[in-house]
Amino acid sequence: MFPVLVAIIFAMIDCGRFIATRTMLAQAAATAARTACLSSTTGATDIQTAASGAAPTLTGMTATMVCAGACTFPVAANTVVRVSVQYSFVASFYSAFTRSMTNFSLVTCST
Repeated sequence: MFPVLVAIIFAMIDCGRFIATRTMLAQAAATAARTACLSSTTGATDIQTAASGAAPTLTGMTATMVCAGACTFPVAANTVVRVSVQYSFVASFYSAFTRSMTNFSLVTCST
C-alpha cells in the first residue's frame, strides 16, 4: 500500500511541474512577441534572450519568430509577429514521460 501511495504522490508532483512548465512557456512566448515589437530589438538574439528571461528554469528552450514578410528590425508598425517557443519536458520521477511542448503568441506591432 505504501509504495502505491508514494508513486501517486510523485506522479502528482510531476503533473504539477508539467502544468507549471506550460504556464511558463506561454509567458515566455508572450514576452518574446512583445519584445519583437520594440524599437530597441536588433535581432533574433534579443527575442531568445527575452524568452529565456521570462522562463529562466526552462533551460534549452528555443524561440523562433515568424513574420508575414521578411523579418527586419525594428519591426514596422501594423506587422503581425508570431513567436513560437519550444521546450522538451522530461518528468523527474518518471523519466519515460517526455513531451515536446510548443506554444506561440501573436502580436500586432503598433507605432
